[in-house]
Amino acid sequence: MADTGPDKLWTLSPDTLQACYHYLSQERPNIHDRTEIVALDIRLTELRGAIELRRLEIQSQHQHGEAIDLGKQTLIQGETILLWTKRAVWAAIIVPLSIALISDIRASRSLPATSSPQAKATAVPLESPRATESPSESPPASPTPELTSTPTMTPIKFPPPAP
Repeated sequence: MADTGPDKLWTLSPDTLQACYHYLSQERPNIHDRTEIVALDIRLTELRGAIELRRLEIQSQHQHGEAIDLGKQTLIQGETILLWTKRAVWAAIIVPLSIALISDIRASRSLPATSSPQAKATAVPLESPRATESPSESPPASPTPELTSTPTMTPIKFPPPAP
């Protein structure tokens, strides 16, 4: 029982702890002294606690390793997605610009040259016939009031407050 003292429990491997617990639990029925039984029960409880703590520790380390691996995989996937997103953005910018430039170049090649003097057109203003005024006609209408009138400020009247 001295090998499984509280100061030595943390230095033992999980397999050794399990072997000590198994040995002491098999020896318990052979012990008849009350004080040794109480001491043995306390030691078995300590061993059970140490075994359970080691199991939890191993499980925690395993889960931590899995979480780290999952994080690495997620980071790699994120970098891949970011790479393809950058490529898609560049393609979304370059492709329409390229198409516009190509169609502009083709359109400019297909148009005839406009530097010849025959191609220039001169604009001649057309005069509209003027109507002669007759005394029977009414005076011409005034311009629209919206264009000539200035806006006026009309105060808003509110009803007096109720007593």
